[in-house]
Amino acid sequence: IVSAIPPGRQSPYLDAQSHRLRAKLADLRGGDGVETGFKRAAGMLRELETPFWMAVTLLEHAEWLVRQQRDEDAKPLLDEAREVFERLEATPWIERTNEVPVGRATIDR
Repeated sequence: IVSAIPPGRQSPYLDAQSHRLRAKLADLRGGDGVETGFKRAAGMLRELETPFWMAVTLLEHAEWLVRQQRDEDAKPLLDEAREVFERLEATPWIERTNEVPVGRATIDR
């Protein structure tokens, strides 16, 4: 639906969410564009100053990186996402972040 909206009429927030969700679909389908989509979405959400959705995107990106056996790349994303979730007191999201099986010394506090 969002991709059917002409570029000049689409809000930047919807565009960012569209990139995030396309990245998730690409992951499920085993296609290309996962990392690019997550990076683009996170950058846009950062610019829009929407910390919760930016952190969700970072977490989803990190989860994907761990599945790709790229734990070292995932650690900084997890750390940043956790910081945001802690600041927002988003307990379920903190718990989800802590469940990502990477660098337990970094995740367990």
